[in-house]
Amino acid sequence: LIFELPPARPKMHWRLKADTFEKSGKDIFADDEMPARVEGSIKVRPRSIVILAEK
Repeated sequence: LIFELPPARPKMHWRLKADTFEKSGKDIFADDEMPARVEGSIKVRPRSIVILAEK
């Protein structure tokens, strides 16, 4: 599944928490919240849980 990231507000960035997602062809297993420094989209596995928050 391709998950489109909406643009963050000025001076803000997205924080991402997900079960698993793929970036640059590598699987990433996210145990903790991490900065989502990707513009545009990420590829998530089916049935993954994705939570976005601005900080």
